[in-house]
Amino acid sequence: MTRIAISSVGSLVGQNILDSLHGRREGIEVVGINSAAAAAGNFRCDRAYLAPPAVSGDAYLPRLAAVLGGEQPDLVLPGRDDDVLALAQLKESLPELADALPVGPHRLARTLDDKWTSRDFALAHDLPYVDSAPAQDTAAVARLLHRHGYPLVAKPRRGNGSRGVRIVFDDGQREAVAALPDYVLQPYLEPEAELTAWRDLARDGMPLFHAPTLQQIACQAIIGPDRRIRGLCCTVVELVMGRLERTWRIDDPGVADIARRYAEALAAEGWIGALNLQGRRDAAGIFNVFELNGRFTGGTTARMHLGFDEVGLLVAAFTGRQLPPRPALDGDSVVTKSLTEFVTRRADIARLQSDGCWRRDDTGRGMP
Repeated sequence: MTRIAISSVGSLVGQNILDSLHGRREGIEVVGINSAAAAAGNFRCDRAYLAPPAVSGDAYLPRLAAVLGGEQPDLVLPGRDDDVLALAQLKESLPELADALPVGPHRLARTLDDKWTSRDFALAHDLPYVDSAPAQDTAAVARLLHRHGYPLVAKPRRGNGSRGVRIVFDDGQREAVAALPDYVLQPYLEPEAELTAWRDLARDGMPLFHAPTLQQIACQAIIGPDRRIRGLCCTVVELVMGRLERTWRIDDPGVADIARRYAEALAAEGWIGALNLQGRRDAAGIFNVFELNGRFTGGTTARMHLGFDEVGLLVAAFTGRQLPPRPALDGDSVVTKSLTEFVTRRADIARLQSDGCWRRDDTGRGMP
């Protein structure tokens, strides 16, 4: 029996991991760890444990260590960026768990988690990373504006899922961003034709609902425990309100070469497991990365349908278990995500909330 633990199993990434394992769980036990008792993903596991939010750090680590120490999983898959940092810390403090943790050293996890240190890593390895400036560094921002002009993109140094990201069109908006802690500014690469219309949205009253469609390039690599790259996939993704809705493969040797160079550089520094790169092309057509993640993403299941089974690749690399293959679409297909429903029994939520642990054996219920 192969035991796989998923931290933050109630997240979008956790859902993608569970979806990728669906129908292929014979001989596999899935253990979920999550901060919200009512999350549907908890009850798709064989066992689920309640824990503080991963972002809480000091409160989360002891609980995570206790659950993993008791369960002794063969593999632990992080569902959020804070989980990546936590697993990297545990890998250094609890070497008995190290073989089950597909992450690199903590210093490298922090590099992936911070857009400014990611930039420093890229520059040190001669890799294309989007031009950036700390929002509070007046001289650096002036140089950025001289090179690129408006619009700019303002992002928290740490964060994911487009949270806190803003489009900056003028000096007033830039000054407002400069008052926020730990923001970076970057040029807006490959601006959409509707960008001016977005700028003017509030002129006649802010729309109650507004969902612009954005496109970017996303590349996913799997690095084995021997630091060998086991697979690489490059896609175009369409995002609506920050959530991926459509995905298709991109056949661009230049993009693939840059993604592989990133994966090789990070592997040489000690990174293992999943690696995600996101970016757009600059005016010269060069793929510029603007975000790095050491985990699976909301596009994991979509890439599986397109023939890149990253969960299967990682499970095989770290445990030796070969998951049954999933039929893939042809390379010219588009994968579209749509909403679905999950039904959860109130009694199961109450049990997890009161006991801190839910087991499928207790009720025989739950979702596959």
